[in-house]
Amino acid sequence: MNYASFLVHVGQAVYRNALIEVGLKLTETFDAHLTALHVYSPIHYAYGGLGTWSAMEALLRDEEEAARQRDVAFKAKFESQAGQFEALRTEWRYESGELTRTLAQHARYVDLLVMGQHNPDEASLGAYDTPVEVALMAGRPVLVAPYAWRSEVVGRRIVVAWNATRESTRAATAALPLLMRAASVDVVVVGEDKQFSSGYGEGPGSDIALYFARHGIKSSVSWIPGGEWRVSEVLLSVIADRGADLLCMGGYGHSRLRELILGGATRDLMRHMTVPTLMAC
Repeated sequence: MNYASFLVHVGQAVYRNALIEVGLKLTETFDAHLTALHVYSPIHYAYGGLGTWSAMEALLRDEEEAARQRDVAFKAKFESQAGQFEALRTEWRYESGELTRTLAQHARYVDLLVMGQHNPDEASLGAYDTPVEVALMAGRPVLVAPYAWRSEVVGRRIVVAWNATRESTRAATAALPLLMRAASVDVVVVGEDKQFSSGYGEGPGSDIALYFARHGIKSSVSWIPGGEWRVSEVLLSVIADRGADLLCMGGYGHSRLRELILGGATRDLMRHMTVPTLMAC
């Protein structure tokens, strides 16, 4: 099993070059194809219109011209970075449209989308929930890199957050090519005994570890009672303790409506992630 194609979202973030480096490294590792996508979202997508068309026309024209100039600079930098790798298959795309829908449209035709976490210190049309929304709309896994993260190495030590749901199953399956190459894989189950009455089999995490073993992946299994700690807090603690550089998890482990109202592990981790997170819905 292998990845054949990647998509990297090229935004205005200061860590844009680090994201591109991740995409290039993954492309090299898996002998795949990489598409870099620069999305320009006109201001009326963000603000729902700023008056009549005649009042906005000049502003929109200036914004579009500035976006095209940025695209030229971004493309040149991408080609410079790609040129440091031998015989990589890459392409550049520039498109105007609403960010989430445009990313989802392109992500449907690749194996994995690489994008960055929302940076609260930057003016951006994106938000913390954007990667989750893209994963939901595209039906493809998304690898999200923290905005404060600079290392290009991903997947040497992987933590798999397992809760025996459809979403965590999709994430574990989507991560198989990375799991097969990892130096260590830790399956982590967070919860109380009463939560394990169904779905987990005889022991929490044992069945997914067996599934991994049949793919040639050696993994350890840890069951951690949540107690007063939130699931996201437990996972972040485990990541730090084990020196992991990638978290694999399902998005929206409960109903999406409940997640949006109450928060939950998905939304917490989208805000407080410390390592790249591969997520599927």
